Amino acid sequence: MAAHYLPFVVGPLLAFSLYRRFRRNFGRQRVRPAWMIFRIVMLAAVALLLLTTGLVKPVLGLGALAGLAAGAGLAVWGLRLATFRAEGGVFFYTPNPVMGMALSAVLLGRLAYRFLQVGSLISFGGDPAASFSPLTLTLAAALIGYYLTFNIGVLRRARATNAASAANDAVFLP
Repeated sequence: MAAHYLPFVVGPLLAFSLYRRFRRNFGRQRVRPAWMIFRIVMLAAVALLLLTTGLVKPVLGLGALAGLAAGAGLAVWGLRLATFRAEGGVFFYTPNPVMGMALSAVLLGRLAYRFLQVGSLISFGGDPAASFSPLTLTLAAALIGYYLTFNIGVLRRARATNAASAANDAVFLP
């Protein structure tokens, strides 16, 4: 009986998590080093878990590796397109909105496709786990690789700016 309420609980939680993820792709964001380090550690752990799928099925491992590499490349490009600013000792960054829209579209498109695919398998009595797609894993790994590399880049840029700011302040001390 509790399974009937599951969509009403999971649906809003999924919508809220997607909203928060999309919000991170647009507009000025404050750099929060502790939170970014936590996110980097978690994403690195998930990336390692994705890579271990290659032990079971090599094609999945190659897809995960390709996705991580593609995501890292996109993040380097995204870091070049992002703007960075320090105001009153607080460091902010603004991701490129086109990159944010593209990442959001890829995520939503693949989620929608996967939900439809799994839903049709369940309705016809199939096993959704048996249809685990290398494309899904590659896209998930690309998003993980992007956010992992982008967070590392933002954190490095903020630390470099803070170090340069401290050096400039030391020069002008009486």
